Amino acid sequence: MKKTVPVLLAILLLFACAAGGLYALHTQAPVRAAEAPAISVLGQLCGPAEGLVYTETLWGYGGKETELMGSPVDLGVFARKDAPLEIVHAERTASAPLTADGDYTTVEAGAASYCRVDLEKGGERLLSGASLNEYGAYTFSENGRYDLTVSLGYTGTEERDETDYVYRVSFSLRPEPFVEISQNEAFQGAIMSLILEPAFYKDEPEIETELGSAVFIPRDDGSFLSLIPVWYAQAPGEYPVSVRLGDWEHTETVTVTETKFGRQDLTMPQSTVDATRGQANANEDYAEKIKPTYEIADRARYWEGLFIRPVEGRITTQFGLYRYTNGSKTPTRHTGVDLAIAKGTPVPASNSGRVLYAGPVIISGNTVVIEHGGGLKTYYMHLDSIDVSEGDMVKKGDMIGKVGTTGYSTGPHLHFEVKIGSMSLDPWSLFDGTSGIYYFDGN
Repeated sequence: MKKTVPVLLAILLLFACAAGGLYALHTQAPVRAAEAPAISVLGQLCGPAEGLVYTETLWGYGGKETELMGSPVDLGVFARKDAPLEIVHAERTASAPLTADGDYTTVEAGAASYCRVDLEKGGERLLSGASLNEYGAYTFSENGRYDLTVSLGYTGTEERDETDYVYRVSFSLRPEPFVEISQNEAFQGAIMSLILEPAFYKDEPEIETELGSAVFIPRDDGSFLSLIPVWYAQAPGEYPVSVRLGDWEHTETVTVTETKFGRQDLTMPQSTVDATRGQANANEDYAEKIKPTYEIADRARYWEGLFIRPVEGRITTQFGLYRYTNGSKTPTRHTGVDLAIAKGTPVPASNSGRVLYAGPVIISGNTVVIEHGGGLKTYYMHLDSIDVSEGDMVKKGDMIGKVGTTGYSTGPHLHFEVKIGSMSLDPWSLFDGTSGIYYFDGN
């Protein structure tokens, strides 16, 4: 019996040594690791900085490091406000030198079991264990250097139980403001639009041009929109459009091209002239009631989609033409379009906006003026009656009055006019969608 115990102990010891040897051999045996995908940050492919493979053994789990040790990748400085990140699960070659032996080749890896994203700036943790969607929704709000860590994990088959990869990327954001203009060549009477993306600047933007009045309207995405008029009598040539944002400045050059306008010979009864333009205070009355609207520019956008033609009447006088009245040798310019139609025809608002004026004017008769935002206005003249009041907010299609022949008029018609500031502009491009105001709407 005494001899039996040492024998049993020896057998147990031998078995343990054999098992330990098997364990050691198993943990050192080659295992098929999940092939590492690349990640794409700001459009640049990056492989893993390090990885670890866990494989099942007889007695538990053993781990071994992969040969993917590398240094974090610095992507440099980018002139944009975000750093898009995606996992590239396809056969590609990463261009960043992330391993000791050069570039890292990726192959099909399938979907990761988990993906965690950490983001830091100056030692401050901005995101911790975030998902790709949470990272995508993160809003960068200032310039500077950011450190991004992406952790990916894969669970697999009997040959591969779990593989983890860690990607470390650094980058700096230094976006500059961005300006885009609807066109750099415009005809006389056109309306252009300009977008300013302010990056991280907090200053109030300013715009200046010899072409006319222009202001910035804030947009929902943080950018600004400005409408720029090209007067029908603007001399052809090149004109600068300057945008300032704090100490930052940008200039676009616009070339104005000539438009061929027609001629009209008009006979106006002397009685009508005497009752309107012939009155001693007619011009003062117009200046007092209508000209103040030129300087108003609401810092908001009221218009929605295309402007509608207010009435379908016959065109009796086109926009911009040279008019010779009662044989005069000196022409006047027609600032809008005249649409002849039956008296009493309802007149809708061409688009949504705020009523700036609604009342009688000696020269233009019963008149309504609507501000559509950013200084863009429509004028409705010679109305028989008015259905709105100053200060009203109207929607596109709302009835604002009825066609008449009040003021300096030879018969029932609507004089429809478009202005930014004091500049008269072509109404037709607002109706057919060719105006520059629609450039950034995708119309």
